Amino acid sequence: MTRRQECILITLKSISDRYHKKYCFPPVKVILAKLEEFHGEVCCRRTLYRDMKFLEENGFIGRQCRHFRKKNGVLKLRSTLYWLRRNAYRLFESLASWLRKHGRSLAVTKMSLDKPPKSKYFCFEGLVNSVLDPLSLSKERLRPSEAT
Repeated sequence: MTRRQECILITLKSISDRYHKKYCFPPVKVILAKLEEFHGEVCCRRTLYRDMKFLEENGFIGRQCRHFRKKNGVLKLRSTLYWLRRNAYRLFESLASWLRKHGRSLAVTKMSLDKPPKSKYFCFEGLVNSVLDPLSLSKERLRPSEAT
């Protein structure tokens, strides 16, 4: 799995978490914009589609096309529905367990999702925060110097 594919997973997870859902349906333009803005990944639509196909075939995401025809026969185009699958959550959990094992202080860092920093490390930090928040780290697991 490439860094860009990991960033796509994080982007989809961030969008779905923002609306407190287990799915999301962002337009491709939005995904591309978020990849560039938050992760510094610039790619074309075709590259994004190829990476999405890889993620789908390997069990990281699910996709459902939401196009349909109206009664008058006109095709109504809607954005594709995305959801994370078991392998994505396994990847997130393996990272979270690695962080717990190595006691990284980054694991308890809280970041604002409204205006995240534009750094090359946001991909990693965003994944850490989106994975560890639901796991509810207890202060007993943290070293005394890290508990705040």
